[in-house]
Amino acid sequence: MAKMTLERVVSLHGAVEVEGKVVLQLTANVSSNKGNSSHYSEQVSDTELYYSNRAEVREQVTAFRQKMYETEDLLIKEEVIEQV
Repeated sequence: MAKMTLERVVSLHGAVEVEGKVVLQLTANVSSNKGNSSHYSEQVSDTELYYSNRAEVREQVTAFRQKMYETEDLLIKEEVIEQV
């Protein structure tokens, strides 16, 4: 018998800008399945601006990760997994 498992996955995308330029792009995929971990990545798109403003950029990264954790907690609490 065939079966399909569905789960909710929320994607979060963020961009940190300095002087009107995107310095860092952030992505997170958060799953409702407790067995799957969240996936997080960041990509520096302007190395020079990143390094010269890294303290401020890192504050934004921390804020993004906090949103990711909040989303993770909400989805795990709901645990929206369905067997069809």
